[in-house]
Amino acid sequence: MIIDFGRVVTGLPSTAYNALKSAVRQAMAAYPLLPNGPLETCYNLTGYRTVAVPKVSVEFGGGATINLGVPNGILVEGCLAFEMSGPDASVAVLGNVNQRNFEVLFDVEHAKVGFRANACK
Repeated sequence: MIIDFGRVVTGLPSTAYNALKSAVRQAMAAYPLLPNGPLETCYNLTGYRTVAVPKVSVEFGGGATINLGVPNGILVEGCLAFEMSGPDASVAVLGNVNQRNFEVLFDVEHAKVGFRANACK
């Protein structure tokens, strides 16, 4: 996975993206889909005081996991903050929406990346 601070949404290979999209749509079936949103899965959340957003975990090789909720969540302006990056052989790209409230630590010497939750409040 590539970590990209300039990319807004996270790109996933097709099988992972389609599974996530299906699970989110099922979990958020109570909210109307926005037919012409800027991304494939967008909701019209107008008039809702609270919105039940499912939690998503992103697992990395080596055992690192980041849990996405609110505000570093899976929605940006009512849209699923993920898109398809390409076929299954494609590289996933972690966008900046899903990096919110995480401190991203790069250990260049040991070729490792770490995440610390709630570090940016």
